[in-house]
Amino acid sequence: MMLVFGEQLTEALPLPAAPDEQFDQVQGLTRDLQYTRETLQANIEEMLISLEELKSTNEEYQTTIEELKSTNEELMTSKEELQSLNEELITTNSEHQRVITDLAQANDDMNNLLESAGIATLFLGNDFRIKRFTPRFASLIRLLPSDVGRPIGDFSLKLRYQHFLRDVAQVLDTLLPFETQVQTQDDHWYLLRITPYRTASNFIDGLVVTFTDLDLMDRPMTQPGAASGVRPEPPDSDPSE
Repeated sequence: MMLVFGEQLTEALPLPAAPDEQFDQVQGLTRDLQYTRETLQANIEEMLISLEELKSTNEEYQTTIEELKSTNEELMTSKEELQSLNEELITTNSEHQRVITDLAQANDDMNNLLESAGIATLFLGNDFRIKRFTPRFASLIRLLPSDVGRPIGDFSLKLRYQHFLRDVAQVLDTLLPFETQVQTQDDHWYLLRITPYRTASNFIDGLVVTFTDLDLMDRPMTQPGAASGVRPEPPDSDPSE
């Protein structure tokens, strides 16, 4: 049997505090605990308020999402309608292009027909303003494309005929066609014909003035009265001949 002896270090025990010091420590701890409780309660209340605000915000977001969904559905419907309308417009545009092409072709055909027939044509409005004219009309009056819209009375026809404006007004007043043979200042003969311009709905939208070149058929002999600008009528032929 062996006995071993060693030193044991012992901590110094704190001295018991005085009663006043113990009371102060308890009060300090109590105050700290009360402050902590109040702070915690305030934080809990703030969190509850924030939670309510988040709920309200979430509800607003949900409402906004529903509205966006509804708007998106409306946009999709509008997109489909626009696509359908666009297809209709493409079809209509194709039809219009075909009509424009046909009208251009008809216009070219008419211009070539008038040119080949030696017919100078002038279109006037109800106010006697120039609406359109064929190039051959330049042999009777000096017109430029910029003259469209100007009154025909502003121009002087190269005719030995002084009653053109009177005849134009008379046709528009009576709506009865008028024609006569007239001579230009350079001794060419034309058949002047003035007719009302009727639309497809039978509306009078001006006048059509045509000058048909009679020199293409024959050139009249100089006879008394030719200076008046009106071509004398040929004598009636004997039916027995």
